Amino acid sequence: SDPDRFDGKSIVPLLIPDGSAADVPPSTKRHLQEVIPSDDDTSSASSEAYAANWRDNIFIEYYYVEPNDKCVEDCRPLKPDQEYPLADSLCGDLTPGNNSHCWGGGKCDASCYPTESPANNFIAIRYMPDSKFGDVTYAEFQAGHLQAGSIDFSYVDFIEYYNNTADPWQMDNLIDRPTKVTPDGPLHDALHKWYNCKGSTCD
Repeated sequence: SDPDRFDGKSIVPLLIPDGSAADVPPSTKRHLQEVIPSDDDTSSASSEAYAANWRDNIFIEYYYVEPNDKCVEDCRPLKPDQEYPLADSLCGDLTPGNNSHCWGGGKCDASCYPTESPANNFIAIRYMPDSKFGDVTYAEFQAGHLQAGSIDFSYVDFIEYYNNTADPWQMDNLIDRPTKVTPDGPLHDALHKWYNCKGSTCD
């Protein structure tokens, strides 16, 4: 099993199924032996058993930090080699010395808009297509700022629920539709089990 210093399960056995291979670094071999102990130096069979018991969902947690204001005026156009991920689509090259006034940190003071909000603190659970819930995402939001006080999602401001198969861009929030999803239902319980777990209790 995973060491208690981890919250959740290591993905290393999924990425390196044969821990006995010669090109696997010694530190990685030790980690694999710790995660899935075996008598044959983390054999591929042990990794296959580990993968077979892998979960069908992932937990996501996010907190507001600052407004990250962005301006959209006086930005020089991009060269092709400056495009994403080193640039923003509306603000040009954001590397040091290039349009730095366009992004965050108090440098933007005209024609700006915030890209973040104190309402954007959330925990979410994303289930995969073959799970008991189907291909869905369920998220709970609580407004606040961690510098001002704790955000523990006990006072939820709003909920989002998406069918990722029918709505891969998550544009159609189904939480207010006639569904079986409720704020105190099994998706809520599964989400808060993840949120409150620690060490090996996160499975």
